[in-house]
Amino acid sequence: MAIRLSNRLSALASLVSKGHRLADIGTDHGYIPIYLCQTGIIPSAIAMDIGKGPLQQATAHIKQQGLSSRIRTRLSDGLTALQPGEAGTIMIAHLHRYGWWSGDEDIIPGHTCTDRQ
Repeated sequence: MAIRLSNRLSALASLVSKGHRLADIGTDHGYIPIYLCQTGIIPSAIAMDIGKGPLQQATAHIKQQGLSSRIRTRLSDGLTALQPGEAGTIMIAHLHRYGWWSGDEDIIPGHTCTDRQ
């Protein structure tokens, strides 16, 4: 059964382009990559967080949903642990500020992106 997202998380998930591998920076509970994989919007994801606790929670949720083979978790300070080319879409949703990048503009060194916020 697909997980249900809050209105805020649904709004963020709706911005993701179909078929792109997602890097969810600050994943917290991992709900966005779980939802996007379950609904077939993305093939796979990397769920990243700076906090060990939130990342353990995300890992548990991903495992409970049977998505461990499609969603990898990674301890990371922002984009630090993301390698160029690993994701077609980068989502950063942090507190009251939302970020979204996907495309051709090089706004993050080594990563090709476009600001679509």
